[in-house]
Amino acid sequence: MYSAVITKSGQVTLPKELRDFLGVKPGERIFFDKKADRVDIRRKLTDKEFARALDANISPKTRKLVKKHAGKTVNELMAEYMRSAKGQKEMRQRYAI
Repeated sequence: MYSAVITKSGQVTLPKELRDFLGVKPGERIFFDKKADRVDIRRKLTDKEFARALDANISPKTRKLVKKHAGKTVNELMAEYMRSAKGQKEMRQRYAI
């Protein structure tokens, strides 16, 4: 357990051992997550860590779609969808064409 004193302006110095544990340096941002009876402190994820976390939660079906459509713009994807039978059917239903 660690403790710190809150200054008049509401600032707290994070103990060195906790800064080292979180891997944060001066000027980096940390996040506070309010729970029912406590506050968790986290550091911002690096881009690589964030990508890894996202990747771990992607379903195989989504992974296949991402791989298939990698590099395409939203406009290209929409045009492709509109050329498909499903897209054309949706347009006919939506706009009574």
